[in-house]
Amino acid sequence: MIKYFQITDKNELSLLKGRSASFGNLNFSFSDSYIEELAALFDKENCLQLFAKDSETDKIVGYIAAAETLEKDYITIVELFIEQTHQRRGIGIGLASEIIEFGKKKNLSGVITQTEFENIPAQNLYEKLGFVKIKNPEWKGGVTYRLDFSSMKYPYSNVTM
Repeated sequence: MIKYFQITDKNELSLLKGRSASFGNLNFSFSDSYIEELAALFDKENCLQLFAKDSETDKIVGYIAAAETLEKDYITIVELFIEQTHQRRGIGIGLASEIIEFGKKKNLSGVITQTEFENIPAQNLYEKLGFVKIKNPEWKGGVTYRLDFSSMKYPYSNVTM
């Protein structure tokens, strides 16, 4: 069983150091400098960072970070990471759903996220959750998605931490 819990101390992010994932030609790892960037999100408006933990193994298997960074009144998913051994088990949907519910409770307008063109699994996940592609001339490296709460048809509102 997967449990989600909020990260309240920047030092907890050190658990991510050295973790990595890949899909096709896309490779990603948590470097010291990237972990520092994620720690800086704690100073942003409406920040929420969560770990997903496998209760059977007591290991961290997922992570999500979000804050109000790109657009006022929209929480932005900055990072979504699932260990390759635990992908396609609904953990990404669970973590993203927590951000969506958090944004709704904070009376925000919605959620924004960006993902690389090559990251097809993330694009599929966001589209499954009801996000729509939007034009973003400021980011040429991939696709920007938005989920507006006022028009959302969201099928996963029963996920809880």
